[in-house]
Amino acid sequence: MNKTKQTKISKVCKSLISSSRNSLWNLKLSRSAHKVLRGDYIVPKTTSKVPWVSVEIECFFKNIAFTWDILATAFDKVGLSDFVRLHEDGSIEAYNHKGECYPSAEVVVTAPESKIFKVLEEVCCVLQSLNAHTNDTCGLHIHIDHRPQVKRSPIVSYNNLYYAEDLLFKVSKPYRRECEFCEPICSDNVFESLRDSCGEYRYRSINTEAMDTNKTLEIRTFHSTLNFKEVKHFLNLVLGVVNCNAPLNNRLNAKNLDTCKSIPLPTRRFIKSKYSSPRRKVA
Repeated sequence: MNKTKQTKISKVCKSLISSSRNSLWNLKLSRSAHKVLRGDYIVPKTTSKVPWVSVEIECFFKNIAFTWDILATAFDKVGLSDFVRLHEDGSIEAYNHKGECYPSAEVVVTAPESKIFKVLEEVCCVLQSLNAHTNDTCGLHIHIDHRPQVKRSPIVSYNNLYYAEDLLFKVSKPYRRECEFCEPICSDNVFESLRDSCGEYRYRSINTEAMDTNKTLEIRTFHSTLNFKEVKHFLNLVLGVVNCNAPLNNRLNAKNLDTCKSIPLPTRRFIKSKYSSPRRKVA
């Protein structure tokens, strides 16, 4: 992101935060700001053959008076209203010393793969400028487009993601492996077998239920973060695994990671650093 855009985002957010402290302030939402608040999902045109990506970032704000109107206006003023929607998420828990619940949101960012990184960088900048935070109850979920138009096989993608599941958890904080909202896959059942299983599959590490609702596969392993560099590595890992030239047939790990050339080199180095990092001693 260039400095001009970064400065604009910072000024817009500081102005909104400053104005919101005035008890007489009345924020009037534009039509495009209202779009951000609609609570729907941005869906590509049915004729579009361009693959899209959605990234859901869960966060909260350490200001009891903070409202979604401020957040929607900020996204609108910096030109992101066509890519962002706000949703509620009951799993986010954050309280102040009085036991009051902080305002929270699931920020859903949707864009073509060719634009998603630029959009995400600006979204992270807005959230940081508005003093957003994350904790262990916040997750980051990635939806990968599998509409028939993009000619991407959900079965092959699921297979590859299954073999990369250890990597998906490794780059995340350790608690995610034990999280009830992203349980590891129990067996090596392929896509169809998992869909037909009796147990729930929405809260697995790879959510196949999203194929019925959004024609996407959802990867739920990641902890939430507002650090764009980290978000970029998460998304590069997922896209690299899904777009691998040949179906994977072995578990990916630090030793054989370089065989998956579709994962960018900087992201492969990031992943390897997670394997080489010394583990914390448990008291």
